Amino acid sequence: MTLRDPKVVFFSGRTSLLVVVAISAVTIVTTCLHIQHYYSWNSYSYSSVIGYKEGHLSDTDLSIGRSHEADGITKAYPYHLFNAKYLNSSQDETLNASENNICDPIFRIVFLKTHKAASTTTAAIFERYGYYRNLTFAFRGGEKVFSARVPFTRALVAKYPGLTNNTFHMLTNHARYNRKEMELVIPNATYITILRKPEDQLESAFGYFEMYRGMKIAEKPNPFKTFIENAASFYKNKSYAHWELSRNGMLYDLGLDHRNDEDESIIRDKILEIDRDFHLVMIQEYYDESLILMRKLLCWEFEDILYLSRGVRSASHRFKVDIELKEQVRQWTRGDVLLYNHFNRTFWKKVQDYGPSFGSDLQYFRELNQGVYEECVMENKFDKTDKRVDKLTLKTNSEKCKTLMLGDVTFTKILTKSMATRFGKPKLGQ
Repeated sequence: MTLRDPKVVFFSGRTSLLVVVAISAVTIVTTCLHIQHYYSWNSYSYSSVIGYKEGHLSDTDLSIGRSHEADGITKAYPYHLFNAKYLNSSQDETLNASENNICDPIFRIVFLKTHKAASTTTAAIFERYGYYRNLTFAFRGGEKVFSARVPFTRALVAKYPGLTNNTFHMLTNHARYNRKEMELVIPNATYITILRKPEDQLESAFGYFEMYRGMKIAEKPNPFKTFIENAASFYKNKSYAHWELSRNGMLYDLGLDHRNDEDESIIRDKILEIDRDFHLVMIQEYYDESLILMRKLLCWEFEDILYLSRGVRSASHRFKVDIELKEQVRQWTRGDVLLYNHFNRTFWKKVQDYGPSFGSDLQYFRELNQGVYEECVMENKFDKTDKRVDKLTLKTNSEKCKTLMLGDVTFTKILTKSMATRFGKPKLGQ
């Protein structure tokens, strides 16, 4: 046995001790960050949303992070880096670790709602995010909503005496697309919209808005089939509510004039314009996948995109659509078919560009969201207050769940009152 120099032994031992202490410190800090982030979500207070005092946001309301900007925006935070469950399921931990390069969250957003394409659920995600970060929203004010029959203009937006230049962070209510005017209200915005298979979207709009009543075909065995078989005649008369959504409704929301419903050249030019203008076109049939793309685009956290579905139609307002009828619908609303097909193709290119962690990110988010659903929702029990939709029924004593269940309409009221308190009584939009 060779005796070691006592000085070397002492130095080696001290070095080992320092290494152990350093590793322990890093572990403690990492754990604290994880715990802090976890409880920041769980500290969302429903009572603070419903019972807000004069529209002000308290420290509790902003518990997910203090502002580092003058306008109350919080930094993004790569939550999954500190979540062992996520890291263990990841296919590429090296790629995940690269997200240590912290990015700033994007908060200037125009979400162009399309009718009956999960846009209400998505709008509530944006509104929840904005409420907790003290963001401002472009609304018409009062009980008014933007008209679905004219393109958006800044004159439609409520003006607040205490809000500089009357520009806002987000636009999330239904508004017909008009890029030039929207840029004046939400400068330097990220543009997002969502599409749905046209045959399903049209049937959904037809049932939800009860178009058959104005057509006086409610007593027919299948009113939707009756409409499609005589669509040109009904459409020409325009004798029913929301007629503008009964042909190429998604293109209409995105700014196409109905005079061009059959002009394929103009339709294709419009699709290319949308492709240039929008940073992300979500696909309702791949909703979770769309949210994963959105989260990365906006540099948000997984908790920011959690959701509970709302506005799901009841069986009484659904109609049978067989293969033959489906093809007839696609011929009638061909513009929307071209629109959907284009962005369904480009969507998967974005998934590919996301990188190899897409699958594990998607799995992690679905597990997280399923956990919220199991915690919050009572199985097979629905609120039938609105006969058109099956509204989820929540479990009791869960403030987080009540917050998640707040819908677009409720959030609009809350945010409108909050801004009126902060910036003064607005002059309502035209």
